[in-house]
Amino acid sequence: MKSISQVAKLTGVSIRTLQYYDEIGLLKPSELTAAGYRMYDDNALQTLQQILFFKELGFPLKEIKEILEKPDFDRIAAFKKQKELFLLKRDRLDRLIQLLERLEKGEQCMSFKEFDLSDYINALEEFKSNQTETVIQHWGSIENFDMFIQKIRDDEEHVAKLAIQQFGSIEKYTEEMKHNLEHFSEIIDEWYSQVPEEI
Repeated sequence: MKSISQVAKLTGVSIRTLQYYDEIGLLKPSELTAAGYRMYDDNALQTLQQILFFKELGFPLKEIKEILEKPDFDRIAAFKKQKELFLLKRDRLDRLIQLLERLEKGEQCMSFKEFDLSDYINALEEFKSNQTETVIQHWGSIENFDMFIQKIRDDEEHVAKLAIQQFGSIEKYTEEMKHNLEHFSEIIDEWYSQVPEEI
């Protein structure tokens, strides 16, 4: 068992934040001492780890609480999904860094216009409907795939800018995305063969 101050020191999460998590029911202490002090066991620390992963990915506390409270919540599946989203996030950051490097060299910055990703998102939805078995096999559940689609919706502006930066035009981006969807199963199989299972 660890006290709230020990948990704060171990994780970097402030005591006030841990108290707030308790107040909203997101992370309850494992037990209270006779004097009313919060104590946390290893299971509580694992839950806190999950919370921090979800927070880093931009999930609001309310959604994190709903996810963790689901009866069918699978911690290992969540780790795999979080890893997947972090890899997407890393890829986005890598591309932004590449853009900054080009700007440092004096290359002209491209101005960005609003880019509608609805066709791509609709293609993902169609793939989900037509290839349900493949989606479940590689993503664990339809819900996980929906989470992936939602992250694209939430990050649409960044995705649009990066698409133009990477492919040079909307037309080339659309063509590449269609190819990816047509060979989605093969791409996912190759991706999983290259990514280690452990976080």
